[in-house]
Amino acid sequence: MVSAEKRRACAVILAAGSSLRFGEGNEKIKAKICGKSVLTHTVAAFEQAESISSIIVVARECDIEFARCELWQFKKVEKIIAGGACRAESAKIGALIADAELVAIHDAARCLITPKMINAVVEAAIINGAATLASAVYDTVKRVDPEQKIVETVPREQLVLATTPQVFLLRTYLDALNKSEALETVTDDNLLLEKAGVRVLAVVTDEPNLKITTKEDLKYCEFILGEREKT
Repeated sequence: MVSAEKRRACAVILAAGSSLRFGEGNEKIKAKICGKSVLTHTVAAFEQAESISSIIVVARECDIEFARCELWQFKKVEKIIAGGACRAESAKIGALIADAELVAIHDAARCLITPKMINAVVEAAIINGAATLASAVYDTVKRVDPEQKIVETVPREQLVLATTPQVFLLRTYLDALNKSEALETVTDDNLLLEKAGVRVLAVVTDEPNLKITTKEDLKYCEFILGEREKT
């Protein structure tokens, strides 16, 4: 019988990106929002989520000391390790040392994540084997040709925007990794499961879960986090 601790998920927080679109200067995981770094906000949500048993942070080699100084107070953080050459490589490195039945892979730059969202996706993955947090699509979506001329309207009722966390049974995820030959082409971990024939359940939320890409995104995140602190 699987213990309750094992039944919960190990979170793998991906913080090893190059942040090229964020601009020069302070990398986005180090940027301050409401007095705390982006990385701290993100890890705090996983620390508070009941469905998470442990946390592994995968960072750039040059950021490991920063992460240690930022995250020393979080009891669930078990390891802070160097990432790989691409996103999927970094996720793999973290998953290989995860000690839980499920793995929850999350972008460190999504600092608006909440324990409620995390718990919902983990619970869905326990039932379905694989689940991802997703956002509904409200705009009208068009498909264009190489000349950027509209050729088709895509029914938005069948579309979602995949975000993170993406939560899978660890054995299923590792099996999908073993079947993949080109990790550098994997833009999200759901794609690995899809290629392996595994159906991933989308857990759709209306709550903001922006991935910080540019410095302008910090203002939006600061507004949302500031409003949450008032409640």
